[in-house]
Amino acid sequence: MPASCSHAGQFETRCRLHLLRDGAPLPPLEDPGYLASVAARIAEVGLDPQANQPWEWTLGSALRAEEPLRRSRCDALADEARRQTCFGAAEAMFQRQLEALADRQMLPCTGPLPEAARPAPDPAFDTILENLRATGRCADDPRPMVRPDRRGPGLEEP
Repeated sequence: MPASCSHAGQFETRCRLHLLRDGAPLPPLEDPGYLASVAARIAEVGLDPQANQPWEWTLGSALRAEEPLRRSRCDALADEARRQTCFGAAEAMFQRQLEALADRQMLPCTGPLPEAARPAPDPAFDTILENLRATGRCADDPRPMVRPDRRGPGLEEP
C-alpha cells in the first residue's frame, strides 16, 4: 500500500499519514508496547519514525478515541519526547475544537463549555480557553451544540 502513495505527488506525506491512521488497530496509548508499535507502523508506511508529524497524527487519533480529552493519558508514555509530543497534540486538538466552536458562534464567553466539548480538567486547557475567549471570538448567547456520534468532530450544528 505505501507504494501507491509515491504517485500522490505533493500529497504523498498526507497519503502516508492516512495509511498510518487507517491501518490495523494499534494498542491503547497506555499499553507498554504502544511506542514500539507506532514506530514500526510509521516505518511500515514509509515515514520517518524520528519525525514529529506522524507521531502527532497517531497520538491525536489515540487521544480522540476516549472522551473526555485528557492530557493525562500522555503520562503513560515512557519516552519524554513522545510524552511532550502527546501533550502538544492534545493542546492543538483542544485549540482546534474551540476555534470551530467560535467560528460557529457556539463558544460561550463565560462559564463551562458545552458538555460534548468539555475536556478533563487541566490548567493547560484552561489557559487555551481563556486565551481564545480574550480574543472576543465567543458568543454571549451561544447556539446549542449536538454531537451525533463519537466518530465525528463533535461540533455539528443542530
